Amino acid sequence: MSQTREKIVDDFVKLMMGAVGTAQGMQEEASSLMRTRLESTIRKLDLVTREEFDVVAEMAQQARQENEALRKRLDELEGVSAKKSPSVVKKATRKKPSTTKKSSSE
Repeated sequence: MSQTREKIVDDFVKLMMGAVGTAQGMQEEASSLMRTRLESTIRKLDLVTREEFDVVAEMAQQARQENEALRKRLDELEGVSAKKSPSVVKKATRKKPSTTKKSSSE
C-alpha cells in the first residue's frame, strides 16, 4: 500500500512539474506575442529616434541663438538711426472714409 501511495505522489509531482513547464512556455509565448504587437504599433506611430530628436533640438537652439543675436543687432541699428534722424520715422495715417452718402441721382 505504501508503494501505491508513493507512486501516486510521484505521478502527481510529475503532473505538477509538467503543468509548471507548460505555464512557463505559455508565459514566454504570450510575452513574445505582446512584444511583437507593441513593436508593430510603435512603428505605425512613426516616432522619431532619440538621435533625430537631439539633432533637431540642437538646430532649434542654434536658431534661437541666431535669432537673439539678430534681434540685438536690429535694436542697435534702429537705435542708431533713430538718434540720427528722428523725423524719418513717421506714423502712417489712414484717411477716414467719407460719411456723406452719395445720392443715386448724381
